Amino acid sequence: MERIHVKATVGQGCKVPLVLRGTGTMNVHTSHPHEFTVPEAVNVQGGLQQANLIFKPVAAGKRSILVHVVNDVGTVSAGYLLVATVQEPLITNRYEVQTSIGRPSNKKITFINPYGAEKTFLLSSSNPAVVEPRESKLSLGPNGQGFIQLRFKAQQRPQTLDAVIFVNDEGDRTEEALALKIKVQ
Repeated sequence: MERIHVKATVGQGCKVPLVLRGTGTMNVHTSHPHEFTVPEAVNVQGGLQQANLIFKPVAAGKRSILVHVVNDVGTVSAGYLLVATVQEPLITNRYEVQTSIGRPSNKKITFINPYGAEKTFLLSSSNPAVVEPRESKLSLGPNGQGFIQLRFKAQQRPQTLDAVIFVNDEGDRTEEALALKIKVQ
């Protein structure tokens, strides 16, 4: 089993290249499928083929992740141990939000494109069970202003919850990380 060390940031995509050996169709499986985007199937020709996995961690810390490559007859043709060190994102803004017990709600945050060119931003949440962006993308003109619309899920008891809304560029690198403290009353 080959060992690969990966450094990443919560909410930001990180490319993990794997070299697949053999011939035929290969499928990649991980022990943390909620944090990985893997190719559907890779057709390996000529003995070697590179497959890029995208690792988008949801929590900080150090962990070991198993990756298995399975060939078209169902046998494991390769195994990798990814040792991931994941750091917290740099929080660029903090917001306090209040919601009512038992009712979903919608809120919006003003966002300004700081660039002098049109830009599309990718939006995601660190805690989709609590809050999600209504749209996964936000396109703004040069220095344009728009809204990140958020959908808060109904919570059944009074509590304070935390989430981070990630505003990433089209390469999935974090541009902004918006921390939310959600007070359910």
